[in-house]
Amino acid sequence: MGLSMAYAGSARADLLDVITPIILDSGNSTELQAIASLSIGMIFCGSCDEDATESIIQILLEKTEKDLEHSFTRLFALGLGLLFLGQ
Repeated sequence: MGLSMAYAGSARADLLDVITPIILDSGNSTELQAIASLSIGMIFCGSCDEDATESIIQILLEKTEKDLEHSFTRLFALGLGLLFLGQ
């Protein structure tokens, strides 16, 4: 979360390379994946970055119906929304 606040709106590709594995690792908890998705949304806010969008959507497609009922799942949508803010 600290990186996302420090680099909000910067669209730095090197940060995407650091955070994406956290999202895509199915061994991580839904909470951690959701917070990482929100971080990507904050860093790439308004950029419509294809790689950032793909990483968030990919993990959502892999989640089961039960996983999607978790309250932290809303953060995936918020991260996606931030990517397209103002577009």
